[in-house]
Amino acid sequence: MVASGLYKLFPEFKDPGGQLQWTNRVKELRQLWSESRLPTQEEVGSSLQLAKTCFQGFNSLDMAALLLCLKNRELEGAEIVELPSSWAYQPREVQQRMGVIGEMGAQRGEGEDEGEQHQNEEILSRIFGVVN
Repeated sequence: MVASGLYKLFPEFKDPGGQLQWTNRVKELRQLWSESRLPTQEEVGSSLQLAKTCFQGFNSLDMAALLLCLKNRELEGAEIVELPSSWAYQPREVQQRMGVIGEMGAQRGEGEDEGEQHQNEEILSRIFGVVN
């Protein structure tokens, strides 16, 4: 994952101290990532690269969106959906991901072709918005 651009998407993972006392590190990262912001075009591209190279066998658009949802994102083209009461205690990123899933289904076509990378970047940029 590192060779595929993990640190471009999550530079916080470079910190070697995060490998020690990892429960504290998870708490720190959740707090750090709780502020809502738009992803950069580089983050969108990095998420797609990670998805394509590290999660073969899965749809790269789905995996890229999942990676982007680990941080709180402002959604331009999707809303956080209301989940069933059985999901009431799910983390914010799960709720955000559910909104993104619905919006991606509405925006993407059937199948994947040679323009997949560009098309996927456009879809993610519309849903999440992008800051340059």
